[in-house]
Amino acid sequence: MGSLISVNENYVLCKPCEYMNNSGQTLSRVLRELKIDISRVLLVYDELDIGVGRYKLTKRKERQVAHRGVRDIDTRYPLDSILKLKVGIAPLENQRLVIKEFVMQDFLEEELEKISKIEGEIFKIFERFISLSDEELEDPINYIKR
Repeated sequence: MGSLISVNENYVLCKPCEYMNNSGQTLSRVLRELKIDISRVLLVYDELDIGVGRYKLTKRKERQVAHRGVRDIDTRYPLDSILKLKVGIAPLENQRLVIKEFVMQDFLEEELEKISKIEGEIFKIFERFISLSDEELEDPINYIKR
């Protein structure tokens, strides 16, 4: 399938091992082969517009999607039908960025400390998401943010 997959009776974790720009293709294949509805997807990705050590949970469709993997998913599924967890990676200091180079760099020690502070919150979001009923999945943000 070209993906790292971990399957449990309650969830599937999938990380594409192909080009990021083909993430929509990978997601389509996984959903089709495992017979999973798009409403059961929690899309987790790095977001350069959010500061490191912060995150945002949303189901809205954004006007502009800079992340190429998410853009590819948007060509196959409406983004307002997918719950998205954006994990911030913006640098701590204002600096001119060459995005291609920046996203491939290792995090600084100070950035890793900030990320480790939100790990517990992110795992709670995962736990709440996989426990939602079909009815709750229609409006998952209200149930997850409790």
